[in-house]
Amino acid sequence: MFKFFARLFKRHYLLNYHFIDKQATKTVVLLHGLGLSLKMWDEVVANLGEVNVLMIDLIGHGASPQPEQAIYDLAEQAQSVIKTIKQVEAIKSNEVILVGYSLGSLVAIELATRKPKMFQQILLCSPPVYQPQRQSKLATDYNLIKIYKEVIANSDKTGELLKILANNKIIYDFEPNKANVSAFMKTLQGSIINQDVFYKLCALDIPTTIVYGVFDVLMDAKNLKEANKLNSDIKLKTVPFSHSMIKPYAQQVAKLINQIT
Repeated sequence: MFKFFARLFKRHYLLNYHFIDKQATKTVVLLHGLGLSLKMWDEVVANLGEVNVLMIDLIGHGASPQPEQAIYDLAEQAQSVIKTIKQVEAIKSNEVILVGYSLGSLVAIELATRKPKMFQQILLCSPPVYQPQRQSKLATDYNLIKIYKEVIANSDKTGELLKILANNKIIYDFEPNKANVSAFMKTLQGSIINQDVFYKLCALDIPTTIVYGVFDVLMDAKNLKEANKLNSDIKLKTVPFSHSMIKPYAQQVAKLINQIT
């Protein structure tokens, strides 16, 4: 009952952001991954050309609100990002390029579905696009979702999961406390496990580039290849990395953004 009313009266939050104004005609909006913050984009931003940059902390991350009553699903994240973008007067007349990494790429798909005229290009980095309705035990996304559900069901495994993610540099600058661990787990449930972006991705009518690592074990490349076949606006590019945005990967992402802009 609570979830029903929470969705009915869903709040949209003003998020923490950092805007770099280079007086350019194009702006790149950067959305980070789960357990990260806008700081993850430092290496990318350092290698960008003459474009404005808007980096945003998603709900429950960085310096953005961590509301107990939030649902932390993609719709709530996307609506909050839209609200935040509208606060930045300098980019209202700009061409906007939307870039998301991991969780941020799922939010980007939801954003582009809701506001397709707001963005001219999309770049999705390591998007964990799953098809939760699939029941094949051989499917990578089926088994990943199963693991995530087990972690949520057994809260004593939360610390173990965070440690694994930190050791693999998938999350960093993350100091666990009651509020942000709760936000992390709710985001995992609401935006990763309960996602519905596959068909939204296939239906996008915006030029979209997807880049992912050939050694990435947190995503199912079959879903991306299937979307690529169904949507001619989608282009795929592989890089010799895993899921984490290490320095060489960040430099590749910056290069792709510079090509788009």
